[in-house]
Amino acid sequence: MEKCNTMISNKITSQVLALFKQGYPFRATVREVYCTDSPPIDTLFIDFEVVGRCQNPVFDIKPIEPIRIEIYENKIPRVFVMRENFPSVPHLMCSADGKTKFLCYSDVVDEELRLRMNGRFLVECINKWFVKTARNELHHPDQPLEPFFLGHDGVIIAKSNFMSADRMFNKFVKNENGVLLQIDDNDKNRNANWYASLWLWLPASANNIIRKIPNTLIGLLGMFSNEEMLKIFQKQVLAIWTVRTNPKIFLEIFNQSIKSLLDCKCIVTLHIPLYDTKNAEMRKQDIRIFSLSEPLSQLLEIIGYRYNSKSKKLEPFTGNTDIPIKHLLLHGAFESIFARQLNGIDDSYEATRITIIGVGALGSQIFTNCIRAGFGKWTLIDNDAIWPHNLARHSLGQSSIGKFKSLELAEYAKAVLADVDVSPIVENIFNHNTSEVTTALGGADIILDVSTSIAAERVIALDVESQARRISVFLNQVGTFLTMLIEDTERSITLDLLEMQSYKILCSGEAYVNYFEIADSLAYSASCRDITSKISQDVIDISGAIVSREIKKHKLSHGANISIWKISNDKIIAQRYFAETWTVVTIDEWQICINNSLVEDMMTKRQERSPNETGGVLIGSCDSLRNKLYIVDMIFAPSDSIESPNSFIRGSDFLPEKMIEISNRTHNSLYYVGEWHSHPTRSTSMSNNDKILLSVVTEWCEADSGIGCIVIVGADNACSVHIQTSLSENPLSKLL
Repeated sequence: MEKCNTMISNKITSQVLALFKQGYPFRATVREVYCTDSPPIDTLFIDFEVVGRCQNPVFDIKPIEPIRIEIYENKIPRVFVMRENFPSVPHLMCSADGKTKFLCYSDVVDEELRLRMNGRFLVECINKWFVKTARNELHHPDQPLEPFFLGHDGVIIAKSNFMSADRMFNKFVKNENGVLLQIDDNDKNRNANWYASLWLWLPASANNIIRKIPNTLIGLLGMFSNEEMLKIFQKQVLAIWTVRTNPKIFLEIFNQSIKSLLDCKCIVTLHIPLYDTKNAEMRKQDIRIFSLSEPLSQLLEIIGYRYNSKSKKLEPFTGNTDIPIKHLLLHGAFESIFARQLNGIDDSYEATRITIIGVGALGSQIFTNCIRAGFGKWTLIDNDAIWPHNLARHSLGQSSIGKFKSLELAEYAKAVLADVDVSPIVENIFNHNTSEVTTALGGADIILDVSTSIAAERVIALDVESQARRISVFLNQVGTFLTMLIEDTERSITLDLLEMQSYKILCSGEAYVNYFEIADSLAYSASCRDITSKISQDVIDISGAIVSREIKKHKLSHGANISIWKISNDKIIAQRYFAETWTVVTIDEWQICINNSLVEDMMTKRQERSPNETGGVLIGSCDSLRNKLYIVDMIFAPSDSIESPNSFIRGSDFLPEKMIEISNRTHNSLYYVGEWHSHPTRSTSMSNNDKILLSVVTEWCEADSGIGCIVIVGADNACSVHIQTSLSENPLSKLL
């Protein structure tokens, strides 16, 4: 080491010296400056004047403190206090022998701190440390007591059940990086070992400040002023030994072998209370973990016992006085509670039981997003396997090819979230009457349909017996629109009705004119039916994020609604629609569902055209499998229609063009289902002409639905539905 006689090479050193030479706002006497070439270090010995020190400091910080600053070429400068009687304060790091003490002057990680580091910044940090330490304001109540044990000898990842003080044994396995990882008790991993846990609790105190790194067990026990610590430790060791009196545990863990018990590895868990001096209360626990290099037999010797294999008893022993320990950095396992905290989910969360139908590209993204947030208890229903082309947009990887999606996703989830609650079912939703599927659907809070199948959605909405709220999600072929249908909590408006309303929405305005645009396709195998759409993974990822976010919010709203997101290259626009109400009537074997806003529109048109009769064409859809007719919308009387007080003759001007447009806008999901007209009186009974008309309508509709329908609107809001099937001789009627 030599005294620097030339210009300082490190710019931070030059900046510090220039600042002190300036004398404002910081003052100091630079007593000596040394520099070395290998490694290049500038060392400054300084009498530092603390600017802003309070008159009556809580800690004994002097107006002028002697310090040493070491400035390195590629590292953060270190600042040492030189006063021998410098007080024991938080955020003061100590060497192993406790003689060298240096300031923890910033809580920013070194890599980030280097971006800001200059001479002025360093001096300000030093002065702030002294000022706040003097006032006892440097340490925040919710921080662990400082200084920490410096560094660590390894990492331990423990589950939440490890934190239970009455849990004496836990199973761990070391991975290839030496990380000690807790696994389930029933895990059959051959490389796993049982560890006995000893628990040491420090009393709540503001003085639990650790000054040196313990490297032996006795050193650890002797660090604290608590005289009962060794006695507590002795009780803990003997408690582990007495596990022999618990036949179940002794058999399960040690196979009733005394040798296995004596060879058991041990961990010491030290709880350090974080004590808020201002409010005189304990805030939380700082937990430190130490692994012991020797097994239980050596701990028994430390507390004065040795096992005699002949007498099969513990006998007094004096010999082994200490064993080495290693400080392990504790990480909590990634479990549901931790996941929810990291994702900002409210503490009042109650687990939602979700049965998801279809875990393809979009379904897998929704599921994995939710489990990474610790959200939901899941059942996955899907009987499809994963194939190479799926990997472009699916959460799974190469190792899953040829295997069932539901089974593989469940294993994937278990590899991500330690305590994930997931049950896979390899089944088709159309086989919903199997006992396994019935149980899963009946026990759900939400049934989430991501099947992209209208037939599956109808089964979920109408055929499944469950109190669960239903949600259906689907992307259009080209990935430009994402639609979400959510039933109300009472299920008064079911998915099929929301589906019909969504078609009505698609027919309104120009916003959704390209909703059913056909995507480019690609053959992924030799079969003519094995084709898939070309759609970006980005769109699937974005859509999965949108849906998983909406599912987490579902309890905030009890009503039914429809959401449609338009996804473009530079923005996402959401449109939300409240669910419309429906009137459902049963006529013979048929169920007629008519949109209430449509009924109101017909009554309004009748009033506007009174005293003349008026009418139009009914637009809807028919579920022939369930004998269910949906009357969704209308096309009002074309311009060439003839209206009079006693009759209405519906014209056809531009009607074919409008029907084609509706068909294109809804992908043939809505079509002509009948006629409506008004009566001048309250009577909505059918005239002979009406009956003739209904027969013609029935014949016309036979190809699409097998049922003809006429709605008649009368005075005083009277309205009736009249139907006739191709097999029935007479019309059937019912008032709404």
